[in-house]
Amino acid sequence: MRSDTVGTCTLYLADYRQVLPLLQDVTAVVADPPYGNDYRQKRSRDKLVRPDTTHAAIVGNAEPFDPRPLLHLAPTVILWGANYYADKLPPNGKWLVWDQR
Repeated sequence: MRSDTVGTCTLYLADYRQVLPLLQDVTAVVADPPYGNDYRQKRSRDKLVRPDTTHAAIVGNAEPFDPRPLLHLAPTVILWGANYYADKLPPNGKWLVWDQR
């Protein structure tokens, strides 16, 4: 686990399951969790390509991700990749979309 302080904020680079017990008075959670989709690069400029085997596997991506422990931790929760675990989110959530094209 690594943490850095920027102004009045503390940023953690760690598995959230290790960090949650240490946190108090959380204002916001912004995370890009492993999505549980067993990452494979599937498209490049809208053409099917071979899986990218040059990079290491994403740690934790072979197991399902459960966002529920993070949802009530702070007033603001931003979790990237929610389309991969939307079935585990409340139906009244708000979506922020990043169209990378």
